Amino acid sequence: MISSENKIYLILIVWMIIFGLLLRFGIFSLAKELNRTSEEFAFQKKALELFQLRVEDFKNFQKNYSFYQTIIKKIENSFVNQEAPVNFIKFLEEEAENLNLSKEISPLSIPQRETDPWLPVAFSAALGGPFSDCLKFLERLEQSHWLIEISQLNIKRIEKEKGKQKFEGLSPGEVTFDITLKTFSTEKVED
Repeated sequence: MISSENKIYLILIVWMIIFGLLLRFGIFSLAKELNRTSEEFAFQKKALELFQLRVEDFKNFQKNYSFYQTIIKKIENSFVNQEAPVNFIKFLEEEAENLNLSKEISPLSIPQRETDPWLPVAFSAALGGPFSDCLKFLERLEQSHWLIEISQLNIKRIEKEKGKQKFEGLSPGEVTFDITLKTFSTEKVED
């Protein structure tokens, strides 16, 4: 038979094994679950804060809608109507006329790049006149509200009367500017 001292040791060992198993499967799994729950809670708290910021931004937008509307209108006016680019062509003609430049403006077809966010609309503008006035024309293009990229610029100085010129009435020393302008249409690029 087992002595009473050995029985106590055996009971103590069995209780230690049971206690170890309870500790291993009970408390540790509970601690893991508690840790996972607290991480999920922290994530949800951050998501709620982000949502509240978005709600505040939306309320701010609603409150200042008229202010944003004027800005949005200005942005919309920066684009060229692809079907009828009349306003942009008028702008180019008026600027050339204000500077007394000879002009020839025509639409072009250019390929669309992958990086273009909107559909491109291109124009070829040939100008003739004093160099300083042609530079002023470029400055006015740059300072205008239109989204414009000068894709190509060729400048030729008119020498002595050599045959037929692109523009009649230009004097030797004046220049011709051949410009390729790229603007954007209001139509988005389709994916």
